[in-house]
Amino acid sequence: MTGENQLPQSDEPITDDKQINKAIHDVLLNVFCPNCQYNLRGLIGREVECPECGHRCNLAELVKVKWDKPWYKAPGYDKLCLPVYVIILVPVLFFCCVGALIDTHFNALSGSLIVLVVYLLSYISPYMAFKSIRGVYLAMLLHLVALGFFCSIPFFVGIVIWVLLWLRSMDVHSNLIVLVALITCVAASTGCFYTIRYARKWDRYVAQQCIDHYLKHFHDAK
Repeated sequence: MTGENQLPQSDEPITDDKQINKAIHDVLLNVFCPNCQYNLRGLIGREVECPECGHRCNLAELVKVKWDKPWYKAPGYDKLCLPVYVIILVPVLFFCCVGALIDTHFNALSGSLIVLVVYLLSYISPYMAFKSIRGVYLAMLLHLVALGFFCSIPFFVGIVIWVLLWLRSMDVHSNLIVLVALITCVAASTGCFYTIRYARKWDRYVAQQCIDHYLKHFHDAK
């Protein structure tokens, strides 16, 4: 185990972030060498050497497979989410709360510029989390995740309602209305299903990148 970082040989979770993220620690308690099934508890890093058989184990990949927690609990995930929170909450807070208190010279353009500046500044958090532009790319990907989870259902339901209202305004046979409505519902449901499916896939990918980066950074920091 020369050169490898070790965790205390204890089942007690480590809550001190200066040592190791608690969620990662809980998973590391039951990660085994793929070659000899030796418990790798006590080792930390992106890659470690099994003390039993000497097999070089990709600990990051093993942790990803064993991860049974929500992906948003991956270390560093919250920092990548900051731009998403900003683009959703800041416009609402600014225009609803601040805008009402500003004099008549306030307008939508100046407010939008302020929101844009705050939004761009929020990318400092993901950049610093990954110490590279990769953090910014992952934060951008989380925008698609948020859209997939929170906007897909209202969007496709809106399409169905719009089609139904449009058919109602048209002078067409009732059987045709039912047929088109059914086709629209099936298409909307399928679109919603695949949108959420890919959103979950991207969500998992971002979290896995966070885990990989965290283990590598923790190892290098030692």
